[in-house]
Amino acid sequence: MKTSHPLLLLAAMLSGASCGAKSGTRLDIALSPASGVPASQAFPRPENAPVRALRPDEAPDEMAVAKLLGKDTTCASLQLRNLPDALLVDRVFAGLEAAGRVLTLEDGRTVTWGFKHREANLQTVLITAEDGGLELVAVVDDVLSLTAGASDAYPSVEEYERKISQLRLEPRVVGIARDQASLIAAYPLLKRWMQANLLGFNSSCEKHAAACALMPDIHLPIDVYLAAKGGSVPVKVVTPDLPAASIPLEAFTR
Repeated sequence: MKTSHPLLLLAAMLSGASCGAKSGTRLDIALSPASGVPASQAFPRPENAPVRALRPDEAPDEMAVAKLLGKDTTCASLQLRNLPDALLVDRVFAGLEAAGRVLTLEDGRTVTWGFKHREANLQTVLITAEDGGLELVAVVDDVLSLTAGASDAYPSVEEYERKISQLRLEPRVVGIARDQASLIAAYPLLKRWMQANLLGFNSSCEKHAAACALMPDIHLPIDVYLAAKGGSVPVKVVTPDLPAASIPLEAFTR
């Protein structure tokens, strides 16, 4: 039976204290030229009008998410400084409280994302396979958009990092996949979503060429894990060295 998570109650229960050490390998978000994308990483294009709002009755199956993450896994155990005392499954659903969106590809795969109510720096991404099975869940903390305004980008990586420091942000991405095959299949989609996220969505490199030019030098720590087995915590594995999916950046809207 599908179990919906009590999102509104969660918003009142969780606190924003911080703890945990920095971790993760570098998330390479450099934009590859279209001609340089290997055929094995070519992805189906989104359907017509692919992005839609996530309906309340479409909340992910809480039991399936808990099985993937480990029902007792805490944010602190994965060195997430935000909501450290919260269960990771609660953090995932907190990141879908507001502006939930679903991007559907032609082959039936989906990318779902959102952010925490009144805390847009806490985001969640879920990727499903063609059969609807959950392939990967990611929590994204403190990632600041490269676009400083409607059309402007930060003039340099140094200015961007200075702003992060001023805001006391600690960017971090943690992804948990069902298994190694799911990680390989879903990671390029997560990477493309991250590129769109850095542009603030509803955008492209034609609109934000200066922001795209900064991407190769942006450092975003990422750790990836495989699903918990038998109630244990997720198992950390090597982050795949794969290019982003060849989906138009402007397909990710909000």
